[in-house]
Amino acid sequence: MVGNDSRTAPHGPWCGGYKLGNLTQQERLNGINLDRLRAAQMELAPGFAPETVKTGLYLLADYQEELEKRRPDAVLAANYLALASTVPITAARYRDVNALLCVSTTQSLAASIQKMAEAFRKQDNTALPPNEGSQP
Repeated sequence: MVGNDSRTAPHGPWCGGYKLGNLTQQERLNGINLDRLRAAQMELAPGFAPETVKTGLYLLADYQEELEKRRPDAVLAANYLALASTVPITAARYRDVNALLCVSTTQSLAASIQKMAEAFRKQDNTALPPNEGSQP
């Protein structure tokens, strides 16, 4: 915890049984956690079928793992989200994705990651020629 920031731990049936920081790579990409990753992917990339597009799932698994760390790398986490997203990463969408993935962080770090992720997403999309790249 940093300063007056507070961590809000996800809870409820959706996150029941979630083993913060104790998932193997195989566990992270299977079972209920795979359902969490798919739900987050649907939030960030609507229109892509999670069962057919695996890259986003791997990016979100890496994002989830990064946020489980005691001191997550904000730039790395923001890049994972930016690369997985085809829609704006608003503060509300960022909170929803974290809740779906059963991860949390301090409020100041969350704001920083969200803002960087959206900036990176916009930067990636403006670097592409018209009519190419991520679907809105």
